[in-house]
Amino acid sequence: MEFYLSAAAADMAGRLPSPEDVFFAWMLNLPAGADLPRAARAEIARIDGAGRDCSRLLHLRGLFQQATAGSLQPAMRRQRRIRH
Repeated sequence: MEFYLSAAAADMAGRLPSPEDVFFAWMLNLPAGADLPRAARAEIARIDGAGRDCSRLLHLRGLFQQATAGSLQPAMRRQRRIRH
C-alpha cells in the first residue's frame, strides 16, 4: 500500500490505482493463513497515520474497515439452511 500513499506512485497520466485495485492487490499478497481482520486493522492504522484526507483514501479505508468484520461464510451457511 505504500505506493498508494506516495505521490511518486502516480502513473504517466497522473492517476493512482483505484481503491478497489489496491485492496485486491493487498488481499492477493497476504500470506497464506493470515489473520485478515488483524491485517486490515493494521492498514487502517497506516491510512490514519498518513495524515491525508482525500476521498480515495477514505474509500480504501472503508474497504479495509469492511474486511475487519471477519469471515462472512458462517453467516452465509446459516442463510442457506432449508427449514422444514
